[in-house]
Amino acid sequence: MNGQEQQGAVYVFTESNGVWTQTATLTANDGLRFDIFGSEVALSGNVAAIGAYQSNHSVGAVYVFTGSGSAWTQKAKLTADDGVRGDCLGWSVAVSSAGVLAGAPFAIVDGSEVGAVYVFEESGGNWSQTQKLTADNGASGDFFGDAIAMDGEVAVIGADGATIGGNQVQGAAYVFDTSGATWVQKTELTSDDGAAFDNFGRFVAISGTTVFVGAPYAVIDGNAFEGAAYVFEGAGGTWGQTQKLIASDGAANGYFGWSVAVSGTSALIGANSYSNNTNPGLVYKFDKSSGIWAQTQELASGDGTGVDFFGWSVALDGTNAVVGEPFAEVHGVFDQGAAYFYAPASDAIFANGFD
Repeated sequence: MNGQEQQGAVYVFTESNGVWTQTATLTANDGLRFDIFGSEVALSGNVAAIGAYQSNHSVGAVYVFTGSGSAWTQKAKLTADDGVRGDCLGWSVAVSSAGVLAGAPFAIVDGSEVGAVYVFEESGGNWSQTQKLTADNGASGDFFGDAIAMDGEVAVIGADGATIGGNQVQGAAYVFDTSGATWVQKTELTSDDGAAFDNFGRFVAISGTTVFVGAPYAVIDGNAFEGAAYVFEGAGGTWGQTQKLIASDGAANGYFGWSVAVSGTSALIGANSYSNNTNPGLVYKFDKSSGIWAQTQELASGDGTGVDFFGWSVALDGTNAVVGEPFAEVHGVFDQGAAYFYAPASDAIFANGFD
C-alpha cells in the first residue's frame, strides 16, 4: 500500500439483507513491498489470520486481527522462532478456538526441505508459538504445510509433494489433533488409487468427521490433469477413504480439486482450468444424502474469461459460499480479481459478485 508494490491487503465485506458491502481494508502495520499480505486468509468468529509468506525475504509471517464489520484491529504478528529465509511461513493458514496454524512448506527439517507447520496460541491477549509440527515420515520435497484446514481441535495438513509407494508427488495429508495442550499426529491419509504427480493434498478441508482432499493433477480416464477429490470419514487415529469424486463433465486440464471446502453435508470443489484459455473455471457443489456424496450443481461466474481462474479458492459456511476469481478483469483493470457470493434462493443458488 502507499505505493508499495505487492505489499498486499485484505478486504472485509459484510452482508445485510442479501447485499454485501465492503466495510474495512486490512493492512499490516509494518507492511513492506512484496510481502504478499493476504495471500492466505482464515477466519473463525472474530479472529482473522492473514498470511504474508514473502515477508522478510520469504521468512514469512502471519498477522492476527480481531473485530467485526468496520472495526478490525491488528493484535499480533506471528513469526517462527527458528524461521529462516525461504521458509515462507504463512503460505497456508488456519484458525480455530485452538489457535492458529501456519504452514511453512519450504522449511528445512533435519537438513532437508520437508516443510513444517507452526502452532500459535493466545493467552491473556498475547500470542506466542507453542509447537512446531512435522510429519513422522517426512522427506525432502514433501511440502508439508502446503495446505491446512482446522475444525476445532482437529487439523488436516497437506503434503502434496510426498512420494507414496515409489510414486513421486503422489501426495499425502496428515490428521493432527490436540491431546491436552499438545498437537499429535494421528494418521496419514493417502488415496487408494493414487499415482505419481496427482498432487493429492494440494487443498484440504474438514468439517466434523469429514475430510476432503483435492488431487487436481490426477489423470482420469486418460485425461491429464482432470483432477479428483477424495472423501475420508473418521475420528482420532481411525480414518478411511469413503469416496472418490470427479466432475460429471470433467475434461483434461480442468484441475478439479484445486480448491475444496466442506461444511456439514455440503461441499464445493473448484476446477479453475488455469491452463485452458477457453474455460474460465467452474465450481461443483456436492451434497451428502444417505451416506453418499453426489454432485448437485455446477457454478460459473457468468461473466468470466479464459484467464480469470474462477474457483481458484472456495469457502463454505453452512449454506453460504464464496468463490475466488483472482485474475478477473474488473472495470478495465487487468488481474484486479473478484469474488462471488452464493446463498440459497428457493431450490436454487444465486450469485452476487463483489470485487
